[in-house]
Amino acid sequence: MLTESPVTDHHQQALDALRCDPPDYNRYSANIAASYYSVYGRRVLVIGCNRGEDCRYFVEFGADSVVGLDVIEEIGINFVHDAVSYRRASAESMPFNDGEFDFIYSFATMEHVTDIDNAFAEMVRVCRPGGLVYSIASSLWNTRQGPHWGSAFNDYPWIHLRLEADEIIEFSERRRKENAAAQYLPPENIRYMTDIRFFNKRPARDYLAICNNLPNIEIIRNDIEEEDGRDADEEVVNMLSAKGYDRRELFGVTHYFIARRTANL
Repeated sequence: MLTESPVTDHHQQALDALRCDPPDYNRYSANIAASYYSVYGRRVLVIGCNRGEDCRYFVEFGADSVVGLDVIEEIGINFVHDAVSYRRASAESMPFNDGEFDFIYSFATMEHVTDIDNAFAEMVRVCRPGGLVYSIASSLWNTRQGPHWGSAFNDYPWIHLRLEADEIIEFSERRRKENAAAQYLPPENIRYMTDIRFFNKRPARDYLAICNNLPNIEIIRNDIEEEDGRDADEEVVNMLSAKGYDRRELFGVTHYFIARRTANL
């Protein structure tokens, strides 16, 4: 049975994280994840651990061991602890044994992974029967805010679906000349954020279908959280709809996948 960790009130700490200025969404997510499953004394895998900050939370929650996985060279440099080790590898092919971990955690990572089919399957493979997989992918590619560039193009919603990378750069440079106070992204950032090697550009429906077809799991949650969308320019929405984007794609911001491993593969 899923229980809350005895070492902290995760729901309260999640609320406290949102009250920070600015809100600490990483800490919020880790606390919500831990409210589904007690990691106290458990083996935890953090996929997309970056420089290690997300591993810190699970040490605080009392995990017996935490492994951070990422492909970046700077993996784990911001958090060193006896209970934590780091592996530089891809989520698509993890260097771990079947059932090696009790709890698999991934936050704001899967939208960067090219082969999410294999990555989700790998999450299940390395989770022991009775363990939990907890994944949040956000923001998804087709959202109006775009690929992690915040509010930079709020004046041009879905710019990445409407323009090519060179056109986005041209728009950004022209706007900067016209308004020096406008939020600015340099060309290299735009090229990175629109490169399929770093953002997979998979539609929301793919996440749902892949997770629905995973074997030997009990799905607790597999859905797309959508923004309201009533303030959107319907002319733009209709134009994108004509190109094949439905409202779930255009307003679906986050994919939630929470599942319990039920049996050996």
